[in-house]
Amino acid sequence: MSGRPARSPAEWVTFAASVVVLVVLVGLIGVEAGEPDGPALPRVVESGPVERHGDAFLVPVKIRNEGGATAESVQVAAELTIGGQVSVADQSVEFLARNETAEVAFLFVDDPATGTLDIRITGFTVP
Repeated sequence: MSGRPARSPAEWVTFAASVVVLVVLVGLIGVEAGEPDGPALPRVVESGPVERHGDAFLVPVKIRNEGGATAESVQVAAELTIGGQVSVADQSVEFLARNETAEVAFLFVDDPATGTLDIRITGFTVP
């Protein structure tokens, strides 16, 4: 036997907590490394509800990058058609990581409920 005293319960608890943290970290790294990397794929996932703000109508829009890579300079366009008249608005999101969601808003003078509103991603760059 050695002259070292037995470990106290506090030392064992600290050791066990450290092991758990290490196992969780290694597991998360393994899961992240195991996911396939696909191209960036930003999509419009939700729009509305339309809110009136003074003389304008605000349309909130959520976009999400459902791909495996980061998208930069994501361009979002909204086209409102009422009686043959088309109003166009553009927004951009500088950086959208994998599985990240961002929210943008479009303002229109006319009520989108009285026409057809088309919101889509028009382009992005891959870093």
